[in-house]
This record gives sequence, C-alpha cells and structure tokens, in this order.
Amino acid sequence: MTLPIEKIFSEEPEDFQRDVTEMYKEVAQGINGTIKTYTPTVFGSTSAGAANTYAYQYGLYLRQGLMVDVWVDITWSVAHTGTGTIYVSLPFVVKKTPSGVFPYLGSVDLGGLSYTANYTYAVLLAEPNTTRAHLVQCGSGQSRAGIAIAAAGQIRGHVRYLGQEQEKL
Repeated sequence: MTLPIEKIFSEEPEDFQRDVTEMYKEVAQGINGTIKTYTPTVFGSTSAGAANTYAYQYGLYLRQGLMVDVWVDITWSVAHTGTGTIYVSLPFVVKKTPSGVFPYLGSVDLGGLSYTANYTYAVLLAEPNTTRAHLVQCGSGQSRAGIAIAAAGQIRGHVRYLGQEQEKL
C-alpha cells in the first residue's frame, strides 16, 4: 500500500494508527468490492419517455476497483412512452475507450420483446462514457441492431464493464 502524499499524519501513535486503519479499509473495500442495489430504468434511444410504471425493478452491482458487474431485472407493464430502441440505466459511468476496443457485452433473457427476422439472441452493450447499456439483438451473419421499445416487456440480464475512476460524467 502506498501512502498518499496529500495526507498529513499525526505524530501521536493512536491517531496515526486510526488514520492508517481507515486508509486500509478504503483500499480493502476497493479490492474486495462493494455489492449494492440500485434501481434500473428503461428508456428509449430517440425519446426517453415519461416516467414509467414498473411492475418490478431490481438492480444489483458489484464494483471491484474499476471493474463493474451489473445484474438487472426489470418488468414494465404500463404502456411505455419512449420511442426508438431500448436502453437500460447503469449505476456507474462506463470507461471511455476508443470505439470498439472493449465490447462490454452482457447476456440477457427477454420477455414480451420480439426479435426481427434472422436475429436469435440479445445482449446488453454498455456504451463508453455514458451510464447506459443498449439492448441489441444479434444473429449469425447479422450486424447488431437495437430492439424496439415496447409498451410492455421484461429484461433480466448481466453486463460487465470498466467504470471510470470518477463516477459522474
């Protein structure tokens, strides 16, 4: 562990011990990770839509240093007013990288959402320098394409990505 140069330590042994113990706790938490819940939302790519009524919203994340694992379970049953393709909110900003360097893909299980012809599965694609993941459909010989937002649907899934050091845009 490297001691920070901006920290002024007390010369009193008990104060010094307290300061070092607090620093150690922060470092250990960063290495071991933090598991917390958050409330994921669904919104459209063209128009986010008004606040929707969700039947179920649950998000869980594990952050270990810059690595972030996110699990979501979202069900909406009242007509969503968003337009375009589906995005899911993420708890931390995705690290900004050159386009296509890290795909940040995650797996999903869908309910009430349809694939277009020749597409057979979907993934969550965390987008660099944002707090969102795009729900895209994939298929053999097909390029990725967003899935249209529907009046009702369910998304259960996981995405892993590198978070930025600062958590805000």
